[in-house]
Amino acid sequence: MDRETVIQTLRFLIPDFDNLEVLDDTNLVENSIVDSGQFVELITLLEEHCGKEIDFLAVDIETITSIEGITNTFQNL
Repeated sequence: MDRETVIQTLRFLIPDFDNLEVLDDTNLVENSIVDSGQFVELITLLEEHCGKEIDFLAVDIETITSIEGITNTFQNL
């Protein structure tokens, strides 16, 4: 999983994503970029895209709420 795939998926979920100020380490949930439902949808779409699932029991949720964290988590699966 690469950064661009995460960003493209965010653009799909949030039509005005490019108008938001989001850095790679911005917490997407805490900064109200996505709500909890959109976050689940984001992760689900990315899991389907790469054919891998995140084991949420084995991952600290705080580490996967940013573009950087999501990218790193999927790269380490």
